[in-house]
Amino acid sequence: MPAGRPTHHIRLLLAALLLASAPAHAAKDTYARGLKAAGDGNWAEAEARMREALADDATPVPRALMYGRVFEPYVPQYFLGIAAYKRGDCAAAVRNLQHGPTRAAVADSKARPRLSKFAGVADQALRECEQKAVAVVPPPPPPPPVNNEAAQREAAQREAAQREAAQREAARVELAKQEAAKREAARREAELKAAQKQTVPPPPPPPVVPTAVPAPAAVAAALDNFLRGKYVEAASVNPTALADAKAKFHALLLRAASRHTLAQVAGDPGNVLMGQAATDVRAAKALQPTAKPDESLYSPRFRQFYSSTR
Repeated sequence: MPAGRPTHHIRLLLAALLLASAPAHAAKDTYARGLKAAGDGNWAEAEARMREALADDATPVPRALMYGRVFEPYVPQYFLGIAAYKRGDCAAAVRNLQHGPTRAAVADSKARPRLSKFAGVADQALRECEQKAVAVVPPPPPPPPVNNEAAQREAAQREAAQREAAQREAARVELAKQEAAKREAARREAELKAAQKQTVPPPPPPPVVPTAVPAPAAVAAALDNFLRGKYVEAASVNPTALADAKAKFHALLLRAASRHTLAQVAGDPGNVLMGQAATDVRAAKALQPTAKPDESLYSPRFRQFYSSTR
């Protein structure tokens, strides 16, 4: 989406917000923060946020609603496995990456394109950790000196048991290699299909007749910045420059939510940002006392802050 040019879809979304609020599922904001940290390569932060998300909801799904209209695979154990591999904990990496429901969600066709950025390192983690597990198997101790017939029988039984264990381990390693090869082939096939789909232009959206006047450019730009996580730019909107009461209400709401999010993410010495956000909320409530933040756009944490601010 080009910066500074809100799409027709965003204008229609804001027009609908000016008329009424629509119900939606609550966003998984903790998981979304962990997903962003993983995308930035901050695996310590990603692991901490994924542990919090797992404590709240341990059920992986291939497609879950985040904020707005963004869907992502909800697989916290998948990212916990990669994070464990990054810090050298192979046992935790294999345990999380081989978790049955998580593997099923990751393999789903809805999830694979969204996780393609991480599939390579996940497969590498499994391969290396499985090889390390084989490497650390200690060699069998030498048999004790054989002094009699009973000792010879015992040594022969021990040697047979060791051979059988070695054969089982070799079979397990071979099976692991085959499964890794299958996963790699599936990943490549998914990437090829995704690339083929990208070459086909999507069909044009059906015509929609707007039910409200277009939003002011300042409010539309603030919404565009907020949806793309550019909270500093979104917080720069000036509600006092707007004549329409509904437009001014939504400008105040967007500025309050941006300041609230910046206080949570970047820190807020002296509670300056939180105080500014509270002032915006009070001004918004004065304009429209019965209106509430839309659930499909604003996080549960901000909606709670809006409700509790007097």
